[in-house]
Amino acid sequence: IEDTAEEDIKRKHINAIRNTMADRPRTQQLFSQVCSKLFAFGIKECDLQMFNPAQGMKRRGKPEKHKSWPDDVIAAFEASEPPGYVMTAYMLCRYAGARASDAMAIRRNERSDGSVLVQGSKTDNPIWVFEHRELTAYLDTLPATLTLVADVDGRSLSYSKVSKALAAHMKIIGHPDYTLHGLRHTTGDMLAEAGCTEHQIMSMLGHKSTQKAKRYTQGAKQKRMAKAAVVR
Repeated sequence: IEDTAEEDIKRKHINAIRNTMADRPRTQQLFSQVCSKLFAFGIKECDLQMFNPAQGMKRRGKPEKHKSWPDDVIAAFEASEPPGYVMTAYMLCRYAGARASDAMAIRRNERSDGSVLVQGSKTDNPIWVFEHRELTAYLDTLPATLTLVADVDGRSLSYSKVSKALAAHMKIIGHPDYTLHGLRHTTGDMLAEAGCTEHQIMSMLGHKSTQKAKRYTQGAKQKRMAKAAVVR
């Protein structure tokens, strides 16, 4: 559409480009969001006389599901000697409850007094997370790099690179259905099963409402009730 005037760009043009990303649903959705914001800016700030052709475009296909990691998958992963930077991302997602993309950005100087600062890019709400003893012990062994997640040369790594490396590793060890973001759900489940309240889970995971935290507490409650029923 490079030869098409801005005012003549229609939804069909956006869809044509989206169709080339059918095998990359995340990229497809991000493309739609960026287009919508660019057109909205042009309409508001540059006086473009047109309808936003990318506004309200829905995700195609089923959204990717990120399953909580069960104990056997966690044990298999930890015993498999994954690449160092993958292990670091795993530790931050599992024990700090960080979103995978946020874990990549955590800097060494954002650790203080037994806590680590997680910049919540999705909610724009940075939070301090108290470090679990396992996380502290692991992070203390890392070399001095700008970001905690880094390659052997100390270079920071993108979410895309680390998530692809994890996916390849999980495929090798026979658990291809588990992702970095799934570890965030693992953290939520662990907190709920330990008896944490919804507000405590919110403070750890950075949720702004109790809606998402409830799914962890409700799941833990159901699990306890099912166990009690069997014991009786």
